[in-house]
Amino acid sequence: MPRVLVAVALALAGLGMAAGPALASGPLYARGSIGYDSATYQCGLPARGAFAVVAVTNGRPFTRNPCVAAELASAPGPPAVYMNTGYSPAYASKITPGCSARAAAVSGTAVQRQAYAIGCSEADTARSNLYAATGKRVRTWWLDVETANSWSDTNLLLNRAALRGAIDFLKARGAILGLYSTSQQWTGVTGGWAAPGFDANWVAGAGSAAQAAAMCGSSITGAPVWLVQFVRQGLDADRAC
Repeated sequence: MPRVLVAVALALAGLGMAAGPALASGPLYARGSIGYDSATYQCGLPARGAFAVVAVTNGRPFTRNPCVAAELASAPGPPAVYMNTGYSPAYASKITPGCSARAAAVSGTAVQRQAYAIGCSEADTARSNLYAATGKRVRTWWLDVETANSWSDTNLLLNRAALRGAIDFLKARGAILGLYSTSQQWTGVTGGWAAPGFDANWVAGAGSAAQAAAMCGSSITGAPVWLVQFVRQGLDADRAC
């Protein structure tokens, strides 16, 4: 990914949303081990490292990584994938029937419910596309939250609602769920929301493996940091915390 990541009532400025299942028991990766992101721009490259996190999308929501099947099949370590997230009213045409029904039960304004349905549909579509390409249901998912994607600049609650929809969809299906981002980008998109539902954080922005190790305490949402991303030989590498 670019280097620049039923219901319990939640008090989100009046926006009621469902919470997911209990948190995962601990990190999936051996501390100090090095893995790599695997996305469209790594198509055809050999697998390397102790683990990989494979892109399901191709830089934006509702897109496909054409190499996901090959990359997931060759990925070392526990299976794990990530998906790009975003919010735009233009995505309303891509809302899935299941997410439309789920959003109807969420309290809030009509535009907040639509944002929730959009985020839910991003996850629904990514999960369906992954299964169509690989025949697999992967449990570990990371939500990639970056300012380079479409977000509301004027109403951060809509961004939160979209992310909540994706979180709820995946947690309802038993996912171990993490956030990939930086503190700066997360604040820009959500206002620094301490989002419930994330089991782990994957922090971007380290310049080296040593710096990545030092950033293992730099949580974005309050969840434990499992991975820190840095650049090695032009590739996105990840150090496990």
